[in-house]
Amino acid sequence: MMEFTIEKFNEVKNLAEDFYKKIGKVRCPYFAGDVHFNIKGWDHLVFKSWNNTRVVNDQFARFRHIKLAPEIIGQSKTLQGIWTTKKIERVKVNSRWTWLKN
Repeated sequence: MMEFTIEKFNEVKNLAEDFYKKIGKVRCPYFAGDVHFNIKGWDHLVFKSWNNTRVVNDQFARFRHIKLAPEIIGQSKTLQGIWTTKKIERVKVNSRWTWLKN
């Protein structure tokens, strides 16, 4: 197991961010379509919900394993489970942030 220090966290985060930006999209057999790696997905790695960051150890684990995501998504043929929530999502409309029911 990798020792956790703030320096190591920042190094892993920067490497993960560089890698994430280069992914773009991955074809997913299960969805029969593309999975896009965009800012919304990156925010999912960093934040638990809007304005509520994940604990640093959780982020560290996600950043360390991000290189596996394209391969896993590209080979996915089944769905492990479905989790649905009713939430309000922040989106930008006409240069203003607003809330949409999801």
